[in-house]
Amino acid sequence: MAELRKSTYQIKSNLFKRHEDNPILTPEMWPYEVNSVFNAGAAIYNNKVLLLLRVEDRRGFSHFSKAISEDGITNWEIDKTPTMLPERDKYPEDHYGIEDPRIVQLENLNVYAIVFT
Repeated sequence: MAELRKSTYQIKSNLFKRHEDNPILTPEMWPYEVNSVFNAGAAIYNNKVLLLLRVEDRRGFSHFSKAISEDGITNWEIDKTPTMLPERDKYPEDHYGIEDPRIVQLENLNVYAIVFT
């Protein structure tokens, strides 16, 4: 079994290469105080890379923040305030925040859908 894992990793490492500056986005880049920046949903929108990132505030609760870049590596434009906040009063499952955003283009409806936990 260990041999299988090793060969799977080797295959993946040939397909994906971590950027030398990874992580590209860090909490220090945020225009407001945050604790951490986590995984993002990603899409190409208006010929730019759009990320909807899970961001943890200083209390430990997560929200989403939008960042846009021409090349997906440099010159990120990050929203000055949270883009999407949990709605604890409306959705009890948002009690600790919202996480793991994913973005899908629904071409037949000409819209984008955001799903998250």
